[in-house]
Amino acid sequence: MRTLTLMAVFAAGMATSQLLPQSQAWQETKPKAPEWKASSVVAVRKAGENEVGAQTKRVGIEVFKDEATNVWLFVSETGDIAVAPAR
Repeated sequence: MRTLTLMAVFAAGMATSQLLPQSQAWQETKPKAPEWKASSVVAVRKAGENEVGAQTKRVGIEVFKDEATNVWLFVSETGDIAVAPAR
């Protein structure tokens, strides 16, 4: 009896999923890739380091704008990622 109930619920779910409209997550076309905007090398100080000098570590950063989600993407050469809303 339990197996029959599970099969009936599964069949009802399959039928319902075919009848409902597709969600907005479904995309007919592939979205555009984020567009490169800028790159920069910035000095990164340690806590307690008061001034930027010749020994200060520098990190490269790439900036992209994603039109599909309307956000800015910041990617560093060390693999760190930051996301901010585009206004």
